Amino acid sequence: MVLCPFPTLPRYETFEAGLKTESFFFGPKAITLHFPMNPDPQFMIDLVNARMPFGQHEGRWITELPVHYLEWFERKGFPAGKLGQQIATMYEIKTNGLDAILRPLIQQHRLR
Repeated sequence: MVLCPFPTLPRYETFEAGLKTESFFFGPKAITLHFPMNPDPQFMIDLVNARMPFGQHEGRWITELPVHYLEWFERKGFPAGKLGQQIATMYEIKTNGLDAILRPLIQQHRLR
């Protein structure tokens, strides 16, 4: 379930190419958010098998990156593409205390 981040603001929704798009208006400015309509189950399996390809934590499992590093990415901007999606997902999982959802996936799907 995704909670609306701005429940009292005027908004509109559109559905296109598997994404739900919500736009929230602040006077003449708008913020647009995109939500996947059909999440890919393979994404989480790929996430538990992904390693950090660069930086001070190069070679570490993305699922084992420290929270302060994920917070740094959140402030500076996530990389483009699948890696950015994986790091952003780990940021949300770890900052919301949801690490336990990864344990069964790691045990069942991680390639050693």
